Amino acid sequence: IFSAIPRKFLPHLKNPCWYEEFFGNVTADPYGKNLYALYSKRFQAIYDHLRRAFPAHLHQHAGRQYRLRCLPFFYIIGQPKCGTTDLYDRLRLHPEVHFTTMKEPH
Repeated sequence: IFSAIPRKFLPHLKNPCWYEEFFGNVTADPYGKNLYALYSKRFQAIYDHLRRAFPAHLHQHAGRQYRLRCLPFFYIIGQPKCGTTDLYDRLRLHPEVHFTTMKEPH
C-alpha cells in the first residue's frame, strides 16, 4: 500500500491528500467489485448515490482525469458498547470534521 501513496501531499489540506490520475472508464461501475454494496438496502442506497456522483468528482487537467485521494487524519476504533457511536455523533457536530459516506467503512 505504501508504494501507491506519494511522498508529497497537497499543502492546503489537513489530511494527507493527493491527485491520482484516473485511467478507468467513467461509465463503468467503480464500486462493482465492492461486496459491501450487496450487504443491505442501506449500503445499496449509499453505493447507488456514490455511483451517480463519481463522474462529477473527477478533475480535468491537461486533457486527463484525476481523482482526489486522501488518507484519514484519524480513525475512531472500538468494540461494541464502548461509546464510539456517541463520540462519532458528537464529532459530526463540528464544522471542520468531515466523514466518510458510511459510519463503518471496514
